[in-house]
Amino acid sequence: MNKLILAAILAAVGALAAVLYLGAVHPPFSKDNFEVNYTVGGFIATPEGRREFLAGWMVAGSGPQGNYTYGVLMGMRVEAASEGGVLYARVCGLGACVRLREAPPLELLLSIKTDVLKPLGGCRALGYSGVLYGGSISQGIAVEETPWSIAGQLNVTACVVNGVPLWIRVASAGGVNGGEAYYAALEINATRAGPFDEQTYRKILAEVK
Repeated sequence: MNKLILAAILAAVGALAAVLYLGAVHPPFSKDNFEVNYTVGGFIATPEGRREFLAGWMVAGSGPQGNYTYGVLMGMRVEAASEGGVLYARVCGLGACVRLREAPPLELLLSIKTDVLKPLGGCRALGYSGVLYGGSISQGIAVEETPWSIAGQLNVTACVVNGVPLWIRVASAGGVNGGEAYYAALEINATRAGPFDEQTYRKILAEVK
């Protein structure tokens, strides 16, 4: 069950890249200069029952020097940073870390084809006005060295302020291993949003490089 939840979480996080907004609101962050703290939670239901969970947290940032992400999801520490167009990343768990050079953890675990999300109206998050986007993502997930193989659709809604998603709601229904049905709902909520933090970027980059 934990592998399925983690895969769904990572797929939802992957949906961030599909959301774009150019707005008139001018908070102290933008799509090219931000750092946002997120919490991740939701539930997953299978024929065996329903399980609610608080999956963890993550911080995502982007600025002139590069991008960075770090957090803890399902007990695994995920860190990534880019420099000069090169991405460095690692995943840590059970006392060991695996360094990744060619792709971030999301790309290694998931194969996602995204459709463009469309504006649906207005929304508010952290006291800011934004644009509500919605759409669907065709997903296929295979987690290596596990029996999990998932196919289905992610129905995504997101509140985007000045180019930055501040909350995301994801609903997914499909089959596991070509048979067992599941339904999952995920919520990714910003608890803080501000400008790019160069000190944090340098720290994460030094750890993963």
